[in-house]
Amino acid sequence: MGEANNGRLNVARLANIPKSVIDVAGVKSRALEESIKKRKLAHLYVIMCACAYDPSLTRLDHKLQFESWVMETTRSYNGL
Repeated sequence: MGEANNGRLNVARLANIPKSVIDVAGVKSRALEESIKKRKLAHLYVIMCACAYDPSLTRLDHKLQFESWVMETTRSYNGL
C-alpha cells in the first residue's frame, strides 16, 4: 500500500496541490496503513489461538466459518 500512496502523493505534487495538504495526506495515509496492519495481525492472532484450542478448526471449512465470524464481530465492534 505504501508505494501506491507515494505515487498518488507524487501525482498530487505534479498537480501543484499545496504542500501542507500533501503532508496531511501523507500522515493520514501512513496512519491508515498502520491501522490496517494491526487489524490483520490481530485477526491472525485470534485465528491461531482458536486453532490451538479447538483442533476441529484445523479443517479448512471450519477455519473459514470462524474467520467469517471474526470479521463480522470485528466490524460490529468497530462500528464499520
